[in-house]
Amino acid sequence: MKRTKIIVPPKCCMYCDRPTRRGNKGEHVVPEKLAGKRTLNHGSGKRVCEKCNISFSGIDKTLSSRSMLSIIASQQINAHLWQVWDIDHQSNNTLVEALPVWDGDKMLELKWWPQIAFGGRRVEIRGDKKEMFSFSVDDYRKVMIKAAKIACWRYSHGEAKFIHPERMQPEILQRDCWFLPRVFARKKICQIAANIDDQSFTLRFISDEDRRHALNALSKLTDAEKFPHTMERLSSREPVAAFHFDVNEVCRALMKIGLNLVADCTTNTPINSRNFGWAMSRITGATTLSVCELDNNGFIEQQNLLGADPAERSHRFLLQHINGFWNVHSSFFGGRVESVIKFPGSNNESWRSCEIIAPFATKDWIYHKSKVLKSFSWRFQWTDMTKIIPCFKTRYSGFGMSITRQRK
Repeated sequence: MKRTKIIVPPKCCMYCDRPTRRGNKGEHVVPEKLAGKRTLNHGSGKRVCEKCNISFSGIDKTLSSRSMLSIIASQQINAHLWQVWDIDHQSNNTLVEALPVWDGDKMLELKWWPQIAFGGRRVEIRGDKKEMFSFSVDDYRKVMIKAAKIACWRYSHGEAKFIHPERMQPEILQRDCWFLPRVFARKKICQIAANIDDQSFTLRFISDEDRRHALNALSKLTDAEKFPHTMERLSSREPVAAFHFDVNEVCRALMKIGLNLVADCTTNTPINSRNFGWAMSRITGATTLSVCELDNNGFIEQQNLLGADPAERSHRFLLQHINGFWNVHSSFFGGRVESVIKFPGSNNESWRSCEIIAPFATKDWIYHKSKVLKSFSWRFQWTDMTKIIPCFKTRYSGFGMSITRQRK
């Protein structure tokens, strides 16, 4: 008996029109870092090739870890915040890399990441008090020095992935705060110890001189270094959270989510560069958004227009096709942050409006499609965080530890 093998031709990437056979790990409709699990493959079967998918990682990261949306993502799903510092008031208001621990909208404490700071001839190893004592102060010092030195050596020999230089923007720092160049890792010390030969670090600095000084001082550290001073530090009542991001990148990321939602909901509308070239050229960065376009796309002052419940662990979206334009209203994290994106494109569906409830970390979304359009009014907002996320409140306490070596 002869068997016939059916060969299914690959679908084309909706951005570059190249054939692709990507499986279930295709383009996420909402980025994973914002609790999105559903991909375009789960519903519409649309495809984004691997090359295009990887090219979007930068704008996704900017939206989820650097924009105002990141503070809510940190509260709700423990997402990574790009720049949060505790302030060591007993050491010239030195900024210390920290992780906020939340209880709903309230910050309970700041936990210090394992880090080594370099100030002139002074070298400090800092970390969380509980973690340092449970691991032992001496072992904490040895692990940090060894792991950082290995990473520095490998970086100096051409393995760039072990040290990630990150220049700070001095204008985002408070005038009365002091920033020392430092290396740190967003991991617990036990995780660093378990991966000591392959641990990477972030190197933060303001000037090229600071960067050179930190790398030079790190290369000269030895495992036998003595750090005679161990001090406990009370967490500050006024930590620093910095939001320094490219508005164009954030708007591109929001527009990509909007186009993904249209692709996920539609079955008869071709999603390609011919029908959605305006949006795609801006999402890919081929065309920079104009000032006028930025004034009419992006975050809006919070009004909870979609009636989301803050206790609801889901995002809500509303897609409407009006006069040849798609209007995508996003209500992230139970209505805590809202945005509106508009772009031209065709609509071959029988409906003109679609409401979506997207629970966190699940592929099972709820869709309500209708021919009826809803009318809303809103004000775009890019600068005033109190209007974008008015629910943001802080209250915290806690301790950190520092080990200091002072050369005479």
